[in-house]
Amino acid sequence: ATDGSEGGLAPARFFAGLPHHQDIHVHIVTALEADDSGDGGTALADAETALGSFPGHVTTATARVGSSSTSEVVDLLLCTADHADADLIAVGASGHSAVARFFLGSVAEAVARYARQPVLVARPLTTPHTSPLTSPLREVVIGVDGSECSRAAAQFVASRFPLPPASTLRLAHVIPQPLFGVIGNTPYPLTPDFQSLEAANQESRNRAHARSEALAVALRGADRGCQIVVEPVALGNPAAELVRIADERSAGLIVVGSEGLTGIERFLLGSVSERVLRHAHCSVLMVK
Repeated sequence: ATDGSEGGLAPARFFAGLPHHQDIHVHIVTALEADDSGDGGTALADAETALGSFPGHVTTATARVGSSSTSEVVDLLLCTADHADADLIAVGASGHSAVARFFLGSVAEAVARYARQPVLVARPLTTPHTSPLTSPLREVVIGVDGSECSRAAAQFVASRFPLPPASTLRLAHVIPQPLFGVIGNTPYPLTPDFQSLEAANQESRNRAHARSEALAVALRGADRGCQIVVEPVALGNPAAELVRIADERSAGLIVVGSEGLTGIERFLLGSVSERVLRHAHCSVLMVK
């Protein structure tokens, strides 16, 4: 999806930095209100230009929506992806379209929440507070927690996503920080026994590390030339820790799993994946 803005060109530029695969079909879509006299040609042409020398099959389309509401644009993108049997939806994290603003909390976040397919929310390849990276995507942080969902996300990236062969995939397992109370100005863990807490934390770290190592062995079987690295197990807020690790490694992509939300759960914010989407400085791939 593109809206012609700099933020809306981020997905095309992301793909331009990936290895060229002749059999990949990229379908570029932009939306215009029904009474808009334009044809969206400039936005589509800019996105094609941003793809650079991408040799795959590229098609474009302009779709009309009845109003500027976010829901109409989201419905358009989801229906287009379903009709095309797409493997991935890519949207920019920000934009300025008059039809709908492509910023998290609006189109990008809603697409990530409701899509049946994996969703790439693309940002420019940058490190925090620095200029854009000059090298292609090399560092990828994958959030893992031992669940089948996070395992599927890691396998999708390692076996299907067209990453550069010299990429490093970093498996990052974060154990949620224990709850703390306060006596005066002093925080304390909500357990009467500090030693028991530390022993439990260490046991959790050991189990998490063992699961991550086993997953790394399985992913290396894909033999795509990527290096698989297991990061030290962290304690803390999972979303914040994944963003921190990505920043420290100058990662261009964070990968998180999502079970896919149904019913009223779709309206409940605060999950790890959605927090990562909102706060990451790099692109985020949410795998359903």
